[in-house]
Amino acid sequence: PVKPETMSYFRFGPHSAYFTTPDPAALEKMTAACRAGQWHSADFRLFQIFPNFIVAHFMADHGFWYVIVLQHVPDGPDRTTMRSWFYPAPFPAERGIFKRWTRGLTDLVRPYVVGLVLRHVQRQDQAICEQHQLVARQMPVTRRAGAFERRAVWFEEAHRAAMERDGAATRTAPRG
Repeated sequence: PVKPETMSYFRFGPHSAYFTTPDPAALEKMTAACRAGQWHSADFRLFQIFPNFIVAHFMADHGFWYVIVLQHVPDGPDRTTMRSWFYPAPFPAERGIFKRWTRGLTDLVRPYVVGLVLRHVQRQDQAICEQHQLVARQMPVTRRAGAFERRAVWFEEAHRAAMERDGAATRTAPRG
């Protein structure tokens, strides 16, 4: 099970991030290392870019990191299409002698396996979201968020602020 003391949440503007490190300065350290061109991950990182992008950085195989970009495209009030793209991380993997020896095969197979696993996880996520939608009307107006839902509350706050700023929350359709 995931324990709260092994993760960090960050909020920056309407955006947020979740890292599997307890370091409260992990985002600042990552930013500085990226600016210096020296960042190399050691843990899972997920960025929610408001309103509809998610960028996750994960290890697919020991030392081989990938980035997945997810875009949620609203098709209507009750339907969303999720698009995704994944890429090997732009820094070299750590390779011992065995990995260098097997590289020809593993470099061919790894992207295929990563794609299969990501599609499986996305289908699971979609099924969970669809089940949540079945009972969404039963939820109280005031949200009760657990320790692992901090980013969801931040997203709802950012969404509400965007709607108020744009006047969308007070607009009504013209009557015919």
